[in-house]
Amino acid sequence: MADAAWHLPELLRTEVAQELADLPSLGIHIPAGPWPDPVKRALLLPLQDAGREGLAGFLIAGISPRRPIDDAYRSFMMLIAGQTATSIADAQALEAQRQRAERWPRSIAPRPHFFPT
Repeated sequence: MADAAWHLPELLRTEVAQELADLPSLGIHIPAGPWPDPVKRALLLPLQDAGREGLAGFLIAGISPRRPIDDAYRSFMMLIAGQTATSIADAQALEAQRQRAERWPRSIAPRPHFFPT
């Protein structure tokens, strides 16, 4: 039942953003800074795994209580999710490259001088 409130099964099945309509009922309380209305809704956004099937994860993004959620708002949130997924993939690729470099045998590592002087 808790999974149903979070919409995780639906997100995993469809890989489509899901709206979390009542964050306080999930135990999440997000102050809105200087504004009097706290954030009560959020979007559960899929983070696509580039080059692989399935999701790399998900992002929970709060929805402004002062702005209706429309196609433009959803599109903007999906752009944020896409950039986040790309940043994660870039960091993973950099780490994989670093690990390959560490495994490179020292005996065949590039030398600074090719010819004796």
